[in-house]
Amino acid sequence: MSFVKFLNENSALRQASRYDGYLSFIPETHCSITDKQPAHRYLYNDNFYWLEVKDSIQLSPQQLEIHTNMQDCLWIHMDLSGRSVLLTSPPRPLSTGEIQCYKQSIAPLSVQLNDGKNWVFMIGILPANMERLAAEYPAIRTWLNMDHTGKECTVLGKMTLHPKLFSVLDALKRISFRPFGTYYLLMAWNLRIFDIVFNEAKEETDTEQDHEVRLYHKTITYLRQHFCEEGLTLQRIAESLNVSVRTLTRSFANRPHSVSAYLQELRLVEARDRIMASDNTIVSIAFSLHFVCQKSFSKLFKKRFGYTPTEWREKMIRKRSLVN
Repeated sequence: MSFVKFLNENSALRQASRYDGYLSFIPETHCSITDKQPAHRYLYNDNFYWLEVKDSIQLSPQQLEIHTNMQDCLWIHMDLSGRSVLLTSPPRPLSTGEIQCYKQSIAPLSVQLNDGKNWVFMIGILPANMERLAAEYPAIRTWLNMDHTGKECTVLGKMTLHPKLFSVLDALKRISFRPFGTYYLLMAWNLRIFDIVFNEAKEETDTEQDHEVRLYHKTITYLRQHFCEEGLTLQRIAESLNVSVRTLTRSFANRPHSVSAYLQELRLVEARDRIMASDNTIVSIAFSLHFVCQKSFSKLFKKRFGYTPTEWREKMIRKRSLVN
């Protein structure tokens, strides 16, 4: 049974039929994988988990859950490409080329992959190994002695990927899958990663920039949960997140969308899906998603998707008739 669960599988867009990640030596038949899931590979035993996701995500962020059946796993989380987010409270975002080493105190562990190209590699270490690792790595020993009571996630340290780490990752390309021997090869390979990460990762500092990044991802999550509600103004959003409108707006600076533009994007995508999947009138769909008027809605819809709402519905009807 897979320990990885994708919550919105249809948001994945396969780049190629052949998987080319570092764990590509693991046969697809060895994993519980469907065509609707993002391309990925995984392996696990009684001591470690290995998980890699390499794919493009479209339309909406992809959320995956990692079910380890126990808390307090230690994770080395490498963001090779894209912007993954550890969905804790508060959320912990990673940028391309960043590594976070953290302990989960909740189960399952939830990770969000944002729109665009994503490449994430994760190594999970089960609690039974902690004391033995602490005997070899002072950073883990110091961290284990700290009080983590009440925290969903505690970060041991952060670092950026560098050539030495890429060289260790590239070593995986020389492994050939063997049902028995592969586990031992990967456990030996882990030691090379541990020697770098546990000796070089630095304790995180909560800078103003870190706070703005966390607020940005927290706002994205809030908007995705509430975008269908009426009266979703900047003031109301800011109050719900316990920040000022100015702070909220600043967290979206240099991002693809402003707060209002992202809210509009969510509503347009939802309107497109409703037009395709229901027989409700376009006027009723527009007003149910709080667009000011049908004329404004049609103009925004065509600018975003290249069709008017009516043209889109007719296109979908023709497509269904061809399939049937």
